Amino acid sequence: MNNQDVLTQSSSYPTRVARPGEIIIEEDGESSELLILRTGTVEVRRAGQLVAVIDEAGATLGEVSMLLASPSTADVVARSEVELTVIADPDEFFTEHPRLALVVARQLAERLARVTDYLADLKDEFGDSDGRLGLVPEIVSELLTWRRVTAAAASEAQERSA
Repeated sequence: MNNQDVLTQSSSYPTRVARPGEIIIEEDGESSELLILRTGTVEVRRAGQLVAVIDEAGATLGEVSMLLASPSTADVVARSEVELTVIADPDEFFTEHPRLALVVARQLAERLARVTDYLADLKDEFGDSDGRLGLVPEIVSELLTWRRVTAAAASEAQERSA
């Protein structure tokens, strides 16, 4: 299963077009939708800072807040004209297409691996620094071991919101 399978299996769902500069997902906003990028390019911004550019057809957007039943963790802004598939009920979608959950899990794992590599690089780079920069390794260590939400807590929160 891959991103092409996501596009194929979601082709019967409604689509939406976003224009360049349009906010598709608002940081700290509430939404239970899962969006699938069909065409175009989006920027992911956290606290106004660019953290990712996504242009791969079949990539999912809004999956973190959907899985954790929490507010959106970042802004997603159209960089170009974007076509999105809108999955209004992701639980039903993944019940009908359970193998596609593995594609989403792989996407999330790839993103997590990149972030983990970056954090490890930061820790190495600033390990011998004085002053505030000297705190970077300690902060990175905390981030790498922090357990914000367990899977059980996420499931429980999702059941409460249903």
